[in-house]
Amino acid sequence: MSDPRRCKPTLDDVLLALRAEVREGQLADALQCGPFTLLSRIGEGAVAEVFSAARGTGRGATHAVKLLRAGIDSEEMLERFARERRIVESLAHPGIVPVIDAGVHASGSPWLAMPLVRGSAVTHAADDAALDVESRLVLAVRLVSAIAAAHAAGVVHRDLKPGNALAEVTKDGALQPRVIDFGMARSVISSGMRLTPISPAHRMGTPAYMAPEQWDLGLAACDASADVFALGMILGELLCGLVPRDGAWMKARSDASAAQSGRSRSAARRSRPGNAMPPTQVLRALTLTDPLRADQIAERRRCRSGDELAAKIEDFDSLVARCCAERPEGRPADAGALLALMPK
Repeated sequence: MSDPRRCKPTLDDVLLALRAEVREGQLADALQCGPFTLLSRIGEGAVAEVFSAARGTGRGATHAVKLLRAGIDSEEMLERFARERRIVESLAHPGIVPVIDAGVHASGSPWLAMPLVRGSAVTHAADDAALDVESRLVLAVRLVSAIAAAHAAGVVHRDLKPGNALAEVTKDGALQPRVIDFGMARSVISSGMRLTPISPAHRMGTPAYMAPEQWDLGLAACDASADVFALGMILGELLCGLVPRDGAWMKARSDASAAQSGRSRSAARRSRPGNAMPPTQVLRALTLTDPLRADQIAERRRCRSGDELAAKIEDFDSLVARCCAERPEGRPADAGALLALMPK
């Protein structure tokens, strides 16, 4: 028979149990954003992280929660986060992911909750589904339609890229682009604003999809035509498999990304994006330098060769060129105007 005195917990046992309860409580607080329990990190940027989350007592991921990074609590960042919420709540379109809840985490950082998009970047989704050229154009039309709704509401996204246009499979088996991350968005600016060149430290956006005026003058220079430029780049990439910009610039960026030297990466970030190129020209250049890769791109579009694909997308070179004109006035004024030019 055991000695009952040995079963009695010691003071050390009690303290250890209390510490464990405190740790568990702290962990629970850290994982909770209002009614949402954070499950895993699915994305991150310079100022925020995105987590998959379950609502209430559910265990499966049903939502995405965007949480401002701890310590990034300047008035500018807090206002930017609040503006993103106001902007998305003002939009209603099946191609735009809505904000359904918001609050403040126990750490003091604000958060936004959205439905979880079960998809991937629009260009990757199109490749995974091996969509032919016609189906890719339908996908592009759906994306442009979503941005047209934002432009009609007076909202400019300013960071359009495939990673911010996720495509998920609908109930009827089609791919539907869902636009996310309006963190850099704002209402259309007055054309009377005074614009001055900006330093690289203050440059925001994704260079490969960035309009020239955004690179030179910053976000303040972006009206709806800057989004049209980015849409033209995405359209070109959907068609030819590569971002339709000057090949030497794209190669330099790729080489810099792979380089170990921070100096090389820094120099690439300061390098002005290359000129827009016709998708056909980009693809035909690839057939000369890397014919195997060109044929692989063609196969994902259900063509037998890079040459066959180039012939099939040639009619759309002029549309991409219009979207990606160097000067804003050379482009369709907004996504609505672009939508009118696209094949139905």
